[in-house]
This record gives sequence, structure tokens and C-alpha cells, in this order.
Amino acid sequence: MTSETRLAERLRSPEPITWLFAGDSITHGSVHLLEFRNYVQLFEERIRTELRRHFDVVVNTGVGGWRLADILAHREHVIFRFHPTIVSLAIGMNDAAHVPLAEIAEWEAAFSDLLKEILSSGCEALIIHTPPLVDTQSQRPMAQKRLNVPEFCEAIRRQATSHGAILVDHQAFWNERMAANERVVLFSQSDTIHPNTYGHRMMLECLCRELGIWNPNSPLGRLFQFL
Repeated sequence: MTSETRLAERLRSPEPITWLFAGDSITHGSVHLLEFRNYVQLFEERIRTELRRHFDVVVNTGVGGWRLADILAHREHVIFRFHPTIVSLAIGMNDAAHVPLAEIAEWEAAFSDLLKEILSSGCEALIIHTPPLVDTQSQRPMAQKRLNVPEFCEAIRRQATSHGAILVDHQAFWNERMAANERVVLFSQSDTIHPNTYGHRMMLECLCRELGIWNPNSPLGRLFQFL
């Protein structure tokens, strides 16, 4: 049974779910959003308010600057001590700046091992994300150091398929929006790699669509109409 099937069954049950979001600064969602909410906080509103799953718990352990190696080193603290029902992993943006392409196979193997460990821990469903777009037209070092993000996205997609995880492909979703409106990156980024409030709303939409819980007519859904 895939994570998608297990999650669909779980959402039909009144049994509370513990949702665990681990990742880097994009999941952490501080600094670049000012007073606005990140995609995890918006997701919590969708789940606990709009879907009336009042007893669900949403935990965010994202840390700015983190890479896969950091999650591996601290996985007991940021994942397993919470005994999550559902685990969401969003990683790769910083790895692309520090891991040479020649070492991506080793990175992917370590990522695969982490996914196996999570699935064997009692987690019922696994959600993994590709990073959103990098502004490749920018000459800022922050962007230029991450031009190989697409290769890491491919590794993440392969592992989603291999482990039966739910893939939330922000990279593909943003590219699709870019094809319709090339100014999407300008509107949705705080800098060349971090989403702003509108970027986080796009991330929420992509996540909820993949989970089958998106409603464009809900209060949250109406936040997105200009995009």
C-alpha cells in the first residue's frame, strides 16, 4: 500500500494525526515572511480549521541552513521523538549548494536510507518535496551556487517512486505557473531562493493538491486567486 492510499484512509478516519514537517529555512519559514505565515502554518489552518480535524497536531522542526546531513545527525530530535503519523521532508536547496554533482549518488543513497528508517518507525505515510524554483537569471552567489537544484529534484523524484512516498513537486508546479506567467518568480520570492508569503501560498496549494484536500473556494483557497 502506498503512502497516498494510507493517507487517504487516515483522513477519512476521526483518529487524530500527528503531522511532522522537517526541512530547511523554507520549512522553518522565518525571516523572509516578515509577519506572514509559512506553508506549514497555512497547512495547519487547512487541516485543523477548515477540515475540522481539531485534534490533529502539526509540528514544524525545520531549521534554516540545514542539509540532509543535519537531519541525519539530529533525526531523533527533529523526527522520531514525536512518533509522527505522517512525516513531510523538504530538503535539497542547501545540499545543491554544497554537494558536488559527482557525489549526488551518495547523497541519494543516504536520503534513501533515511526514508527507509522513517517508514520502518511506524510512520503511516511519507511526503517528500522538491525545492521550489531558483532564480537562475540572478547573478547573486546565493542563486549561482544552486544551479544544480534540478539534479537534486530528479533524485528526490526517484526516491519518492522507490519508496511509495507522496511527491510534492514544487519545482514542476512553479515551472508550470512560470509558463503561464513569467512574473511568478518575481511575485513569489523574497530573494533568489526563498519564497515570500505568496510563494508559501503556492507551496500550500501544491501540497494540498497532492494530498487531495485543496479547495479553491475555501478562505485559504481564495488567497491564491491572483496567482
